[in-house]
Amino acid sequence: FSRVSVNGGGRRSSGRRCHAGLDIYTKSPGSAVAVDDGVVRNIFNFLTCRSGWSGPGPTKAVMVYHPALRETFNYGEMDASRILVKVGDRVRRGQVLGRAGHCGMLHFERYSGDRSANLHWRPPSGRTVGGALDFCVRNYMSTKPAAILDPRQFIQGLHGHWCGPGAEQGAAADSRLAGSFARFDTEVADEDGIIASEGDAVGGTLNGTAVDGGAGAGASPIDGLGWDALGAIIAVAVLVVLVVVGVTACIVCVLVRRNRAARATRMAYGHDLGGGGGGGGSGGGGGGGSSGE
Repeated sequence: FSRVSVNGGGRRSSGRRCHAGLDIYTKSPGSAVAVDDGVVRNIFNFLTCRSGWSGPGPTKAVMVYHPALRETFNYGEMDASRILVKVGDRVRRGQVLGRAGHCGMLHFERYSGDRSANLHWRPPSGRTVGGALDFCVRNYMSTKPAAILDPRQFIQGLHGHWCGPGAEQGAAADSRLAGSFARFDTEVADEDGIIASEGDAVGGTLNGTAVDGGAGAGASPIDGLGWDALGAIIAVAVLVVLVVVGVTACIVCVLVRRNRAARATRMAYGHDLGGGGGGGGSGGGGGGGSSGE
């Protein structure tokens, strides 16, 4: 790897989602290896990237449960055509799972327990994620699913424990790792042009069966709208509905009043005619009554 972007809790999906992991920037050959012995629980579509060192293309995520750690890791953004394991495989520590090159990084998430799908971390209703690299860590921990664990602690624990062939490479890796955490990177991966289409990156396929929310399909028509703009549109729509309902109620009220007035007029008119006919004498009483009907 070249460096680690300590961007857990950063802005994703135009502010609608918090970054649930961190990004490990790779370089050729970009091999992603298992951090411990485990079992592959799921492999699903993730992102489509366009500016990684291995060229543009779709990626997948590999969910691996590590029993000794009692944790599941999401090895995300691995080149779809270079996945070397399948669901159900048992893997060993240091075993190559695939290549991470299309995005130029490995997306790394950490979860408690045995899981087959990743989770979303979203801001509170009506809020969006700001531009700070760890905005959600500072502001929205209350909405973070409890199963999402901080991967920074695990990555820092790798210091001095590398899979490389020699001590010299291990020392260089330690130096890059320490520099990454000291620098506290300022870029946010899915806002700097790397990602071509994102979607929500949850679901995909489980043992060949479609699961809701595969990420390769791209964004929905409202992806470009922040929650503030969307809320304003909803408010205007509600206001229009209320106006229409109010106008309709007024029209109905006017029609009812007119109908009542007309009935009152007809009743009064009929009463007057009936009274006049009766007053015409016994000879004309029958006629008056008849005319009054």
